[in-house]
Amino acid sequence: MLSRRLHSQSVSPQNAQPKRFVLSLTVSQWQRLATELLAMEHAPHNPTVPVEKQLERDRAGEQVQIQISSALEQTRNLADDQQVAFTLSLVRTTAKYLLTACDRMRRATLQQAWSTRSRAPADLPPILGEVRSWDVTMRELSTQHGVIHPLGEMVRPLHLSDTELVALGVPCESLLNGEDLLSL
Repeated sequence: MLSRRLHSQSVSPQNAQPKRFVLSLTVSQWQRLATELLAMEHAPHNPTVPVEKQLERDRAGEQVQIQISSALEQTRNLADDQQVAFTLSLVRTTAKYLLTACDRMRRATLQQAWSTRSRAPADLPPILGEVRSWDVTMRELSTQHGVIHPLGEMVRPLHLSDTELVALGVPCESLLNGEDLLSL
């Protein structure tokens, strides 16, 4: 397993000292996470969020994106399914931003699992494994950095019911903030 350490400096004094966070993903998951962070960067700002808070979130997003891009650069010659771990330097706002990106990835993967369920059930186990992988990452972020909920304005409700999640074998209560999946 390839392992590297990446750093960022906090620009907000309320964030305290950065803490190290080891993020272990497959190369293809690193690529998808980088793409998701770009999509988040270009999302329209929510007018109900104060400007100061939005600026702080934008800075957090830039810091996370820089670290993920740096990690991704080092995976160029590796196979898509190779597991790679990098140590990120996160403060609370960057941890929350990364939690939000992971939640968005988990939601997208759950949608993919639901659409795959009926047409190609044999393809479902690795997709559900990825759902669980994103959920584990979110739990680790929550435990290590005290961030629990994603940035609500940056996620959309999952277009699945609780019954459909149970049919997939992933009931809401088995996921971190599972109840938020259907409401946020």
